Amino acid sequence: AAALHNNYQPESSTSYTIVMQDIGCLLSMNNAAASTVIIERESTANWVENCKVIIRSGGAGGATIHAATDVILIGVTTLTTNQIVTAYYTGSDTWVIG
Repeated sequence: AAALHNNYQPESSTSYTIVMQDIGCLLSMNNAAASTVIIERESTANWVENCKVIIRSGGAGGATIHAATDVILIGVTTLTTNQIVTAYYTGSDTWVIG
């Protein structure tokens, strides 16, 4: 099972790629401009089933969750300011977001 870090991870850049160390964290995209959160393939990031990341759009520009090639995102991928979603990995490069 993935380790739960239970950390707050503020991110001020306009683009951030989720990594295994973010599992169990609250990732807050805090740039005033629009931000992008990228989810890589399992073969790149070594995801394990049932891991999750909480994503918050903390900046005025909102945030978009973007899938790398062959990654499937099901659910909410465009966040407004202060919206929070959980990205839950179900396996086979598929994430449920809501």
